[in-house]
This record gives sequence, C-alpha cells and structure tokens, in this order.
Amino acid sequence: MKASVVLLMLAMATAAVGQQGQAPQTTLTNIVARQQAPTYSDVYCAGFITNQPLQREGFVAGGWGTPHMVRFSERDYVYLEGSTFAVGTQYSIIRQERDPNLYESFRGQRALLRHLGRAYSDVGRVRVIAVRNNMAITQVEYNCTDVMEGDAAIPFVEKQTPSLHPKISFDRFAPPNGKLVGRIVMEKDFDTMAGTGRKVYLNVGANQGVKVGDYFRAVRSYSSYRDDEADNLSFKASFYDDMQIPAGLFPYSRLRDLPRISLGEMVVLSVSPTSSTAMVTLSLEDIHLGDSAELEEPQPETGAAEPVMPPLPVAAREAVPEPAAAPQAPVIACTAEPAAVRAGETSTISCEASSADHRPLSFSFSAASGRLVQRDNTAVLDTRDLAAGPVQVLATVSDDRDLAASARTTVNVDAPRPALGPAKLNYVSFKRNSARVDNAAKAVLDGVALRLERDTDSSLVVLGLVESGENKELADKRAASAADYLTKEKGIDQKRLQLQNGGEYGDKAELWMVPPGTKLQDADLRH
Repeated sequence: MKASVVLLMLAMATAAVGQQGQAPQTTLTNIVARQQAPTYSDVYCAGFITNQPLQREGFVAGGWGTPHMVRFSERDYVYLEGSTFAVGTQYSIIRQERDPNLYESFRGQRALLRHLGRAYSDVGRVRVIAVRNNMAITQVEYNCTDVMEGDAAIPFVEKQTPSLHPKISFDRFAPPNGKLVGRIVMEKDFDTMAGTGRKVYLNVGANQGVKVGDYFRAVRSYSSYRDDEADNLSFKASFYDDMQIPAGLFPYSRLRDLPRISLGEMVVLSVSPTSSTAMVTLSLEDIHLGDSAELEEPQPETGAAEPVMPPLPVAAREAVPEPAAAPQAPVIACTAEPAAVRAGETSTISCEASSADHRPLSFSFSAASGRLVQRDNTAVLDTRDLAAGPVQVLATVSDDRDLAASARTTVNVDAPRPALGPAKLNYVSFKRNSARVDNAAKAVLDGVALRLERDTDSSLVVLGLVESGENKELADKRAASAADYLTKEKGIDQKRLQLQNGGEYGDKAELWMVPPGTKLQDADLRH
C-alpha cells in the first residue's frame, strides 16, 4: 500500500515537471444557435399592449349560426355592427383582455401594466362581402382563436416580418453592454414562464427607439432570487456538509457581484409607443416575468468571441472526437387536392418536409401560370383566367444552411363548366285580382332572400303571371310587389333582380335563380 502511494506521488511530480513553462490547457465551449424567422401566425397572432386609442370600426354582433353558435372560425360568416363598411375591406378582429388572477408575478407588476396601457389579443382577420343596413356581412379569412361576439374590429394593416437572425455565439455569462434595458412584464395568455416560441411583452417601445426585428437578451441577476418569497427560502437553508469546514461565506449583500445569467433571446414582432411584443427564439431555461431584457447589437456571421470555461477532465481532453457527419439536405413530398380542377376553381398544394439534421425549414412555391397564395407549407393555386391544360407547381424547402430540395406537383386544369341556365327556385301565390304580398308569400320570399345572401354571385328573375280574365297589367304589379319585399325588407340589391311579365299562366309570381356567368338580360323567361 505504501509503495503504491509513493509511485503515485512520483508520477504526479513527474507530470508537474513536464508541464512547467506550458500554458494551462483550457477548452472553449459555447452554445451556437441559428433561429428560424417568425411565421405568419407568430407575427399576426402575438397580441400587444398599447396606451394609444385604437381606430375601432365596429364590433362582432353575431354570425350565421347565432344564437346556437357563439364561436366562429375560418370560412364562417360573421356580422359586424358599425357605420363605414365597404365591400372587400379587411378588418383585424382583436379582443381586450384582463387577467382574472390578481396575483403579482413580481412586485409592482400591476402598476407597471396600468402605465403601459391595455392588453389585446389578436383573434383573426375578416373580409366584408356585403353590407346590409350598416351591418357588414364578413367571412373569416384567418383566425388565431375563435371569433366571439363583442370582439372589436379595426382596419387590417400588413405587418413587417422580422428577418432571420444571423448565426450567433451565445455567451450565457455576457456582461452588460450598456444598451437599453427593459423588463418582461407580461406573457401571452397571462402565463408566468416562457420558453422558445412563446410571446412576451416588454415595457420598452417606440419611445425608446425599439423597432421590429430588434433582438433582446433575457437576463437575470442572482439578487432577484432574494426578492422572490419562494426562492429566498433557499438562501435560508443549510447547505454545508456535516464534514465540511467552509473556507468562507459569500455575503448576501454582494449577490449582484455574481455573474448575471443570460437565459435566452427574443425578437421584436411589433411595437407601440410604450411597449413591444417579442417572440422567444432561444431559451436555456424558463424565462420568468420580471426578468430583464437587454437590447443586443446585430452580430456578424462569424459570431462573437467565446468565453473561457473551466477545463474538461483529463480523460475528456484526451478523447479523440469523431469526424463530423456531412450535412444532409432536407427532403420534401407534395400533393395537390384536388389534382384536377376546372378553370376558375382552386387546388391546395400541401407539402411535408423533414431535415435529418433537425434544422429549421422554410418553404417557397412558384408556378409558370396561375396565382399562388402561400401559407407556411401549403399554397393555394387560383386558376381563374387559365386555359385548359396541366399546371406545374414547384415547391422548394430550404434549411438555415441554404441546403434545399424541390418537388413538382401537377394540377390538371379542365375547361370551365358551361354556363347553366336559370332554374326555377319557387313561387308566391296571390289572391285573384290582387298584387298584395301576404304572410304566406313573405315566408317564401324570406327563404329566397337567404339563398341570395348565400349565393352572392347569383341573380334572380321575378316573373309575374295572371289568370285568364285578370287585368294583364297585374302581372307587372305582382312581380314588382315581390321584388319590393326582397329589396326593402330583406336588403337584396335591386341590381340583382329583373322583373318580367309572363302573361296568363296563373295568379302567382315565379322566382328563377340565375347562376353566375349568365347575364340577367339573357335570362328571358317571358311566355
């Protein structure tokens, strides 16, 4: 046993002599990350806080399924109460929110939020398709969450999408850089901890020079644990081993001297004068409400100098690293649904892609003809004004290293359907020698009005008729009476109606639906 100890001491002494005059061996380690740019949903569904008055044009009064439905989503019809609506106008639907929990995540949080203004969530986007008596009939084009009665409508404004952050070396012990420092005061949906992809709200905005695309570093000092009631308990706990004789005790008064903690990064999605909305793009651990946010300078592609970390154990230094595997390009596969359409219809191209290296991916679409509307990994091909024949859609997926793959999908476009002629929808009956619209006739016309509101591109021919022996002019009056009810009582545009005299074929007025593509003047139904 003694001999073994002597040999070990001699070996250690020899190693010490051999290393004299050499620089200490250290290993530089760091986290290197490249983040994916925010998606359409990230930008338009992030919410915001503002102290500025909003240009509210109206509010959601109901929808097609009222009163049996109270929540509406994409493609549903929603009614807006207001006064200045125009067909084709887009509106953002927003919702003012309040936190029913009165608990403060950090001291002074509620007072700080009152100073910043009101909190709003983004609900979705609608487009006006018709206006009836100052009530806008809209269709939901995009929704972040269900649209509900009472949600506010403001003019839709295109938002700037932040550009991709360059490759960075993230120093988790970075010292203060002297730039603007704010605070994370709230998180989307009133959560208290944030991770990658979550949205947070800062108490700095345009008044402090913050703009869309700026990056902030989330940081926390050790002294903040002392200010938290739960975390402070750990300082009061005994942490010494029973056999330990401490060499010293670091005073709580000097907690600020410890290196601060860099928790992650966030990119600014939108700004108001006093606040900004940001998305967390990198988080090493949970980011809390009350953590600080420090404005970063744009970093070059090569990255910043890496901090020196403690040396690895000898065994780890002597291990020979395996050669890095060659980077692999992503793969992509796409389908069209439907694969064959008639001119004027649409087809949706959906793509699935993956990266063997687990890299963030982005998509793009192109076609030699037709119009493409892209959303993330899908695109809608609009075939209006296209001739019959195949259309090839090229989909490309690329990762953050510019490695890419493509796939072609063919959509066969057939000639448009031949225009259909008018179709008899229903009729209303009149008493002999009368052109009065009674309750039975009104019930029929109510159903016709609903059909016209649903088929907004269709028109209607009202064909007035008389019985033998009645005044022939009564046919015109019966058509006019039915049309007056549709326009004055049900709000149908008079331009969509045509009145005709059908002669002696009954004491009624026939209602003929004219499909899109057939002009009213070509729909001559007179007997």
